[in-house]
Amino acid sequence: MLLEHLQTLGLSLNATGEEIRNRYLDLVKQFPPEQFPQRATQIRCAYDFLRDPVHAWKEELFSTKPATSIEAIALELIPDIRSSRIPTDVLLSLARS
Repeated sequence: MLLEHLQTLGLSLNATGEEIRNRYLDLVKQFPPEQFPQRATQIRCAYDFLRDPVHAWKEELFSTKPATSIEAIALELIPDIRSSRIPTDVLLSLARS
């Protein structure tokens, strides 16, 4: 799911919060909701998901979609963890739950 949202906005795994926001604003101008309602909804969903890394983490780990493996999910999230976009206390609380 994380990769799908990144692809929707045309971003890489190591995109910063500012890059996510700027790309979202560019796409909203390019695809106004009045003219492109379905595309605008996809863009908004991707932005909502990516702007909150904790939400993204929970969604990836506890989604109802069958994941290929926890290892695959962890590999996708390593850049976020390394760039400290997810606070350590949040990671620890997720690990305990």
